[in-house]
Amino acid sequence: MTIFGARLIGVKGPPRAERKVKVAFTEKELEEAIDRALAGGKLKAVTDSSPVSLSTLKRKVAARNKGRSIERQRPGPAPLLLSECEADIVTWIAAMQRRLVPVQPWEVLEAANERHHMIHSNLRSVKDLTTGWYNRFVDHHPELSLRSSEWISRARNEADAASMGAFFYELTKLVIEHNISSSRVWNLDETSFVSKHQSSSVFAVRGSSNVWSKITDTSFHLSAVAAVSAGGRAAQPLYICQPKVSGEPLLTGVT
Repeated sequence: MTIFGARLIGVKGPPRAERKVKVAFTEKELEEAIDRALAGGKLKAVTDSSPVSLSTLKRKVAARNKGRSIERQRPGPAPLLLSECEADIVTWIAAMQRRLVPVQPWEVLEAANERHHMIHSNLRSVKDLTTGWYNRFVDHHPELSLRSSEWISRARNEADAASMGAFFYELTKLVIEHNISSSRVWNLDETSFVSKHQSSSVFAVRGSSNVWSKITDTSFHLSAVAAVSAGGRAAQPLYICQPKVSGEPLLTGVT
């Protein structure tokens, strides 16, 4: 045995008490452990037959005695935006999708910043929410997914079975009233010059088969061309070019 200062080298002290390994437990198991402790059971005896640790049980029993909530809190720092505000944004995303105006990711971040600054308007320096908050928002709401939106024109969106039926009967009425022959019925085609709309990434509720975006702008150049009549008469070919200045004839050699 060697004595070094006030410490004995080579002499084993009393065995340490074994530390209880942390085990996950449910809210029901926690409630049962608290009820047993409040009913008069010893805390050590309760924790020996429960996955709840002694320190956790002491803290929860003390909170219950003081009338405080014992619900588990989310680990980490407090969320920058209240859960009610996030739920409001989710509702807004679903409503905009039903109106054929789906929300893009930058619009979600913009809406969150509006609410964030409104809540903390009394503070001098309030920083904007960043992509870090956006990524956490996506993780918190698995019912949302990033989808590819397809464009649909207003004319196509407003056409339904009722309007098509009314259009057919109106045409039939005009043909009968004006005694229109087959020579006056032509197959028409239309040409417009407008940029092609590309699909974009938008937020949508999971489960919907298609996500549509309504086109609000109109074509600035639209031409309707008659090709062949129902009586067999064919019109002369017509070439429609986009209105722009060109140094060379566009239709050189066209027959």
